[in-house]
Amino acid sequence: MAAVLATTVCTSMSSRQIYAEKSRKRRRCIVCRWEGRYPTEVTNYGLTRGVCLCRVVHSGPAKPWMCPLTTPTCWDKFHQFYYPNDLFTDMGNVRRHSNLAKLKDISEPMYSDLLPLAKLLTGCLAILLVTDSATKEIMDSVVKGLLRSG
Repeated sequence: MAAVLATTVCTSMSSRQIYAEKSRKRRRCIVCRWEGRYPTEVTNYGLTRGVCLCRVVHSGPAKPWMCPLTTPTCWDKFHQFYYPNDLFTDMGNVRRHSNLAKLKDISEPMYSDLLPLAKLLTGCLAILLVTDSATKEIMDSVVKGLLRSG
């Protein structure tokens, strides 16, 4: 399925004016959060969609679930890519059943999925610290095999 690109006009005002009496957390840029950056708190509140977005250009390679364009601001990415692809609700929450969210879930394992492997590796490292070099070589090959299969 091809991603949708669109252009939309939306008016905005400072999120500080909208959320003057609320937590700063509400002012965080939802696109920064989605793309794995610390969410910018100096944002504009989109009056049409009700979301907070920064006007900063963040360069860097785009992962498969991100907007493929790297030169627009988060404001532009939201309106040209994320909103047309139905990623966010009107309150700025991630729509977990959207195609982009599913793609992210498939592409990037959750930390909780890695916990069993982390516990196993921690146990292996503890064993390595108290054994001789021959055993260490065996354990190294076991760990490498686990990493390849996991």
